[in-house]
Amino acid sequence: MKSGKKISHTGRISDLTRYLDTRISPAEISSSTPLALLRLDLGKISPINDRDGWPASDALIERAYSLIREFIPARCFTVHLGGGSFAIVIPIEKDVSEAETLADDLLRRMQDEVIAPKDGFPFEPYIGWACYPFDAPDTHTLVSFANAALARIRGLRAGPLINRVAPEIAHAHADEVGMESDLRQALIDNAFTLNWLPVLETGTEHVVTFEALVRWKRPDHGDVDPPQFLRCAEQAGLIEDIDSWVLHTACHQAQNWKEPLGLSVNVSPSWLATERVATTIGSALKTSGLDPLRLQIEFSEKSDFGSPDIVRKELARIRGMGVRLILDDFGTGFGALERLTNYPFDQVKLDRSFVRRVGVDSRVETVLRCTLYMIHALNMTCCAEGVETEEQLGFLEAHGCEEIQGYLIGQPTLRQPDSRTD
Repeated sequence: MKSGKKISHTGRISDLTRYLDTRISPAEISSSTPLALLRLDLGKISPINDRDGWPASDALIERAYSLIREFIPARCFTVHLGGGSFAIVIPIEKDVSEAETLADDLLRRMQDEVIAPKDGFPFEPYIGWACYPFDAPDTHTLVSFANAALARIRGLRAGPLINRVAPEIAHAHADEVGMESDLRQALIDNAFTLNWLPVLETGTEHVVTFEALVRWKRPDHGDVDPPQFLRCAEQAGLIEDIDSWVLHTACHQAQNWKEPLGLSVNVSPSWLATERVATTIGSALKTSGLDPLRLQIEFSEKSDFGSPDIVRKELARIRGMGVRLILDDFGTGFGALERLTNYPFDQVKLDRSFVRRVGVDSRVETVLRCTLYMIHALNMTCCAEGVETEEQLGFLEAHGCEEIQGYLIGQPTLRQPDSRTD
């Protein structure tokens, strides 16, 4: 290690903010002596953990940290923030371009490491950065903007590996930070609502199930698009709390319906790894008194399910309660066939992107016919999303699709089935 280099290996963001606070103060620094904050993310930690286990990934992270320590000049401050995440503070001596040059040289050094050792260096490093005082006026904003610049490019398979914060990124990130804070408050205030989307049985043309859809009106912003705030909740670690609220609320409401119709609830697969999904579902059923046979849980194919062994065990626990399992958004993800064969789903929901092309694209119709045949051969039922025309309904009914939902039979609405207290 180079003499005089300031290094912290505590894995705490507090070390970074304390250091920045000493540098970004009237007594220590002025606009004529700027500094840059580089946020480096190694990426690909989860696949390495799944494949080789935590000890292997920890050893690789330590190797990366040693490489950074050796490469970064003595005047810089470097801290390991945990996992594959690092921060580097660079005092600017002449020009802001020094920061990007150093970032570029560091990534090049890491890329050289990929082919040097026998076992490779299996990370995909990215750097996002921001500069004080040109991009941000204080420590909090500087850290936030560097994180935003990193988030913009992290995990991309093409494009830049280094990214300085831009005004539009900064504004978007500031809005996301505000949204996260508002979501936390919404959980405290029970400020979410449920909309209900009917599911029709094609054979009888009767509504057999209602799908619960969470909605949120953000203070001073109005209704927020569900994918937007749910994505924010995923990133902020709030999705488990929101899904739990939906489960408990929907089960309690469904228990009071006059007719024992089915209830469908979406749960993010991202927290299957916690092994708390089955317990949460069990709690919602117990406190509401809802018959488990009326409940079905939807997991989107678009999301990462995590470790197959954990997923299989968790889904088996859910199914063991008598609850049905549905693979949602079928045809839009990357592991559809693998999930159909490895996990005990009872139903598959065809994504609306296929259904809307019925009557327009013969190739899509062929794919749908084959898909329906495969689903039935696996002893599963099928529901089609986004049905809007009689032609689409006729095609699906003719080829054995048991259920449909979409604007042809009803839009999501606050109104739910009549309750016993009406």
